[in-house]
Amino acid sequence: MTVLLGIYEKYGFNYFDVNYHLGNSYILFLGNHKIIPNMQAALGQLTGVYEVGDTGSNYYDPDLAAMPPSLKLKTYTYPIISLGFWLALSLLIFVGGLLKFERKEIY
Repeated sequence: MTVLLGIYEKYGFNYFDVNYHLGNSYILFLGNHKIIPNMQAALGQLTGVYEVGDTGSNYYDPDLAAMPPSLKLKTYTYPIISLGFWLALSLLIFVGGLLKFERKEIY
């Protein structure tokens, strides 16, 4: 199986990646608080927010003989833009629901 490296960034798939925007919004709410590296790795695998290496290089730091204190955060999009994406999507679905399920009189 051939892995096409760089295709995610090259074609801008991060703009349409719902999981990435969800994880990026979560990072915004964390603020300056750091989460443990195990949770960073899990969040990186599920949403792609943190840099998680294929070879396990990010899982093990030979100097510490343990996981590094923090994984690198990917910054395809600013977190506030991801939050705006979710708010706009929620508003669009809400307005669509109001228009679709408009109350009608029964005679």
